[in-house]
Amino acid sequence: VAVDVPGASGPGEVQASQRPAFEVAARPLVDVLKLGESGGVAGFDMGNFMTPGANVDDTARARLGAEVLAICHTVLPQMVDGKLVYQGESPDEVALVSAAASVGFRFIRRDGDMCTVAVGATAAAEPPPGAHGMCPPGSKELTVKVLAVNQFNSSRKRMSVLVRYEDGSHVLYVKGADTVLLPLMDQRQLKQVDVTRLNGQLSAYAQEGLRTLVIARRALSKGQAEEWL
Repeated sequence: VAVDVPGASGPGEVQASQRPAFEVAARPLVDVLKLGESGGVAGFDMGNFMTPGANVDDTARARLGAEVLAICHTVLPQMVDGKLVYQGESPDEVALVSAAASVGFRFIRRDGDMCTVAVGATAAAEPPPGAHGMCPPGSKELTVKVLAVNQFNSSRKRMSVLVRYEDGSHVLYVKGADTVLLPLMDQRQLKQVDVTRLNGQLSAYAQEGLRTLVIARRALSKGQAEEWL
């Protein structure tokens, strides 16, 4: 993932209507999801997140990437002067959540350890005044319980969250520096073509002067999650 933060309004504050540019699978995510000028995702389907004529692998990566960015953070949504504004510890953190929101994975509510994301074409549009915490018509709510948060620091160079979905499944989401995350990947599940592709993307972004971020996930059994907790 490459991120370009456009004019944050202040430390840790970016309006939800701003749209940071970021890419997945060497294509702009908004192109993969067929995001139109009106803010809608053409052909959006909650069941398999496929768009007409889109590559299966790219759309799957796009959905997962947006979902991770919408959940793996400590940002708080607030209404300021009638607009939804994200407050976070850093502009980078807020920009990533805003990017996910711009493609239909809008973080709308945090109630204690419960995190709710509106998912759908209508969620990509800026919420109307007074709609704080509400899922727009036409989208669906995705709610997870955050069981643990491992904060980012200069030595770990990554942050992660352990969440439980409504169906009882447990997932660990993580984002951080490629130099830290790539060695942690399960080499048994990686195809060489994917490794080559990822390294090529990271190199290309670096040559353009962009900062890069790697996002990943691991599904855990209930026993694994409870043992760690």
